[in-house]
Amino acid sequence: MTAISINFEKETARSCGSCSLCCRLLPQKELSKPALTRCQHQRHSEKGCCRIYARRPPSCMMWSCRWLTDADTADLSRPDRSHVVIDQMPDVIGIMDNETGERHDMEAIQVWVDPAYPDAWKHPSLLAYFNRKAEERQIAVLIRYGSSAGLVAFPPNTTGRPNWEEHQSNQEWQETSAEEKLQRLAAI
Repeated sequence: MTAISINFEKETARSCGSCSLCCRLLPQKELSKPALTRCQHQRHSEKGCCRIYARRPPSCMMWSCRWLTDADTADLSRPDRSHVVIDQMPDVIGIMDNETGERHDMEAIQVWVDPAYPDAWKHPSLLAYFNRKAEERQIAVLIRYGSSAGLVAFPPNTTGRPNWEEHQSNQEWQETSAEEKLQRLAAI
């Protein structure tokens, strides 16, 4: 009789640890905190800890980092090491066909990038992640350097071209609520 050995690997849950990049890069309306500003509720003595965590606003409770929640991010570095925070909530971008004038919406992965490392989103592991997501469905990648600075990048899988395409927006970014985003996503 042959013995069969089965190895069940225990899946380890990720945690923020000392990372608090989301608390610096993302705007927080309920706390009147602009983007790219350290949250006033971060503890200085304990890295990554929030003084109001138990009674934080609903938008903080509902927000989540894809690095923590998406199993497909296993090969990505923690946000404070990669200098990018990938928002769990997708966004929606409007695309205008210059020839027809027709406008349509497209889902976009929202990536908050530390402006001190503007090309951090181009790391090979991140580009591979975005390409995997584009293989699942047609998406864009919304690169945000704050509330009004950024660009939209299209993976080769989305455009059918061999290279990534980057497009700067000439318009001020309009923040939309989660409800508005969900309505637009449902319509796509």
